[in-house]
Amino acid sequence: MMRAANRSTITPDVPTPSDALLRSRPAAVIVAALAVGLALMAALAPTWLLEIDRPVSEWIRDLGAHGVFTLVTQLGSIGVPLVFGVVAATVLWRRCRPLAYTVPVVLAFGIAIDLVIKLVVDRPRPLDPVVGTGFGSFPSGHVVITVMVLGLLVPTVLIVAERRIWFRAAVGLLLVAVPLVALSRVNLGAHWPSDVVVSVFIGAAILLVAEYIAGSVLVHRDGMECALHRAGADGDSALVRSDPDRSSGEEAPRPRG
Repeated sequence: MMRAANRSTITPDVPTPSDALLRSRPAAVIVAALAVGLALMAALAPTWLLEIDRPVSEWIRDLGAHGVFTLVTQLGSIGVPLVFGVVAATVLWRRCRPLAYTVPVVLAFGIAIDLVIKLVVDRPRPLDPVVGTGFGSFPSGHVVITVMVLGLLVPTVLIVAERRIWFRAAVGLLLVAVPLVALSRVNLGAHWPSDVVVSVFIGAAILLVAEYIAGSVLVHRDGMECALHRAGADGDSALVRSDPDRSSGEEAPRPRG
């Protein structure tokens, strides 16, 4: 029996955030340029930037609630991408091979980029942090990890759940959790405000790389095409719903006005 169309089903007009950016090349260029430009600015740590960072940092730290923010900040701990990478790759292996390959590789790449930048920049952290900190204040590894993991969770949910409600829930989690983790890192004295702001753009740029690899590179390999990353006639990735009518070449009926 053919499954009836459902408004809650994922359709071509429901892109992941990174896929939406890639469809708009100017937007993708702007995100990449901001990531590089802001990273250079934070790395140089000019006096005027510190003059902005200090009062903002003091205000956020004075909010208190360190216990709550200590729990929130765990969303960006190093164990999260390790667990998510294994689980996502396993779940996606038979559903979307390009994404199954991409998730763990991009997560490892992002963590490595974070460590390299920390070593090169070696920006001093704020004084008297509430939690233990490692070397280098810039960038915030917790924020980069949160952006990467939750950003990759969105297409994973699209593939596994195939329902708009879960897609919206994943996007909502991304939009809420990233600012909270960024706020927690400043509240706990682990990073300057500029560290976490720029880290969001670094994570976003890494997601663009992930979407490009999965949707425009791996998808062209034999046997690696899936419902989420279906190579279009122009070679760009497109989000389509697995539908018996569409796979057989027939057009799905349009809803009556």
